[in-house]
Amino acid sequence: MLGWFSELKNYRQSLFIIMVLVFTMITVSFVYKYKIEEIMADALKQQIVLKSKGGLEAVNHNFNRIISVLNLASSNISKGISKGNYIGSTKTVETLNDITRVTGFLDIGITDLNDKVMYGFKLEEEDIAKLRNVYVGKTVVTVIASKYGGNYDVLIAVPVYVNQSYVRYALFIRATGEELIKYFNKYTLYDDDFGSSLSFLLYNMYDVVHINEKTQNRLLPKYTVRELVDNTRNRSSINISHRQIQNQVIDNLYVFQGNGLPAHYMSIIRLPYDGWSFVYMLPASELDTKIRAIMTMFGFLTIGTLVILTILLVYYEYTVETNRKKMYNLAYFDEFTGLPNRVNLRNNYKEVYESTYHDHIDKYYFVTVIISNFHMLHNLYGTEISNRFELKLASSMKQMESRLFTPYKGNNSYYAIIKADNRGEVEIALRKLFASAQSIDNIEYRSLFKAGVCSFTSSSMPHNIDDIMDKCSIALYDHKDENVNRNSIVFFVPAMQEEIIRQNNLEKELIPAIYNGEFLVYLQPKYDLNSNRLSGAEALIRWNYKLQRLLPPGQFIPVFEKNGSIAHIDNFIFVSILDLLKRWKELGYRLVPISVNFSQVQFRNPNLLRDLKHRIRGYEDIIRYIDIEITESSTIDSQETVLEILNELKEIGFKLSMDDFGTGYSCLSNISLYPFDTIKLDKSFVDKIDVNFRSSPDVMLVSDVIQITKHFGIHSLVEGVENLDQKNILRDLGCEYCQGYYYSAPLPVAEFERLLCEDKIFEDWR
Repeated sequence: MLGWFSELKNYRQSLFIIMVLVFTMITVSFVYKYKIEEIMADALKQQIVLKSKGGLEAVNHNFNRIISVLNLASSNISKGISKGNYIGSTKTVETLNDITRVTGFLDIGITDLNDKVMYGFKLEEEDIAKLRNVYVGKTVVTVIASKYGGNYDVLIAVPVYVNQSYVRYALFIRATGEELIKYFNKYTLYDDDFGSSLSFLLYNMYDVVHINEKTQNRLLPKYTVRELVDNTRNRSSINISHRQIQNQVIDNLYVFQGNGLPAHYMSIIRLPYDGWSFVYMLPASELDTKIRAIMTMFGFLTIGTLVILTILLVYYEYTVETNRKKMYNLAYFDEFTGLPNRVNLRNNYKEVYESTYHDHIDKYYFVTVIISNFHMLHNLYGTEISNRFELKLASSMKQMESRLFTPYKGNNSYYAIIKADNRGEVEIALRKLFASAQSIDNIEYRSLFKAGVCSFTSSSMPHNIDDIMDKCSIALYDHKDENVNRNSIVFFVPAMQEEIIRQNNLEKELIPAIYNGEFLVYLQPKYDLNSNRLSGAEALIRWNYKLQRLLPPGQFIPVFEKNGSIAHIDNFIFVSILDLLKRWKELGYRLVPISVNFSQVQFRNPNLLRDLKHRIRGYEDIIRYIDIEITESSTIDSQETVLEILNELKEIGFKLSMDDFGTGYSCLSNISLYPFDTIKLDKSFVDKIDVNFRSSPDVMLVSDVIQITKHFGIHSLVEGVENLDQKNILRDLGCEYCQGYYYSAPLPVAEFERLLCEDKIFEDWR
């Protein structure tokens, strides 16, 4: 639950937006409610206006229908009187029966001004008083006391003219409340869709006449009518608890709340008959119900909208957060191993060792680790297995991760910041790491590791971690540790950086030194083991540094081999030997083969053959005395290309030798695959020979190699012979040629020429 809440805090922006939306929706709902009420009230007012007009039209129509019948009957009676018929004549009776047949009312009568009922039922004196307007030519519609004990009777009377000008009689209908209701509902001209609406006729704003059957069980109490009368006379809204609604068509439209009666919206419209008004009432609950329905719908719509917006916002935030995490991981973590990457290291390394102030550890060690035999593992097992070795190293580093060990992943190497008191603790940690990561299941070979380590303290913390990484790289690739068959840990010392500076200076000085004549060619003699006679030489280089002192080859050859500048040395020696052999020929010296070394860099030059052909122009007759030596390692990469170049060199006329056979990459198939004239066994073979035990495995190995070369018609030469016993055993094993300090050290050209001219047989010595 706490984890979910913690994740939820990441969506605080969405939560804030949702809260704002909820607040906005609530505010809008309140405003919307009042607006809906206002709109609904306006709509209801228009509805009441329409219904009131419809009801008024129906009332007027029904009243006019009755009055029209009475007027027609009155006209017939007037005509009968003018012809001498009296009121009670047969003609008058027929006319009154017609009224009953048309209207359905039974109580019909005729009265005169003297309160004498001429026909029909007798009227009370107060009823006759209400008919006074009839005698001035007006129609009267009034309410009188009920004859049969009901709520009311309605008296409708029209004048009966004599001689078409003088009113003598009044023709009337007396209708009970029930008769009037039936009559009105029988001839209703409109259909009210409000089932709870009420319709009334009010006489003098007091006597209530119901005209709608639906209102019979909901009679207005007398005190309500009194309130209605009193308040209407004051022209104010009736007991208003809500508000009065004004209307331009209807004079008064009220919100009416009487005691014991629910709130109603009410309209009052005057009829053309004196004292009569039409009342239409609609319960306020009709509006409230619709408002509630609309607000409920609005509420569901609001909730639905909020839910959808919440889902969309949370999904958006989730997507953004997920993408942010992905981008963060891509930016700060290695995708393959999951370890923090170099960007992460750059941003966080200060925090890593600043935290050690609390650990009371002041010394730090930055470590760069590589799988030193990764290339071999990749060639043996392919990408999938070699990747598993990398993942095993990454997994082991993760397991060691702590406040004292923080791992990172670079492009082709791994890093760690180790907090320790001394180098011993660092070595123990790294040995533990190597032991844990060196093997994977079902794979025979193990990975080997090399670590470059640089130490620093909190007070000497570099501003840029690249300085530390560079020092670790210097230690990692320090060539003093050449054993590739074991794990190694190399600590950086300032002398390593000084050596790098020295090597860079040598590289800068190479070309100027060639032009200044600082490089010298030395020749080391080669001898025939059977005749002890000089058979050739190997061209070697010496550097008369700034024409002041000779530098040993070991101080600059490895540097030039590493950076590729050795090709300049090869070319210098090659051209020098061409000139030397040409001069010997011109002087009549005995020409012997001179071997020159071609480094592996030469075979990466796509223009090698073109450049050689250009250099040997004018030297075609002596190139058969040039023996091109290449190391066996040069044949490992791009075998087809190297083989093609060697065959071309053979066709040109050069002799070919394999140098350093038996070191590192020995492969007997190379003897038959490449067109070599001579195989040079490395000095390591000679060093292992036990001259007192000729049947030892080392001696037998040299013997077998020599026999194989003879089988393929290839000459054998052993270098590094330093004493007579070595020379004798090699001769007895069948070796043809040798070179070494037993015979001679490398000589300046002048001394070698003297030796060549003397052409003496070498005398053995002990």
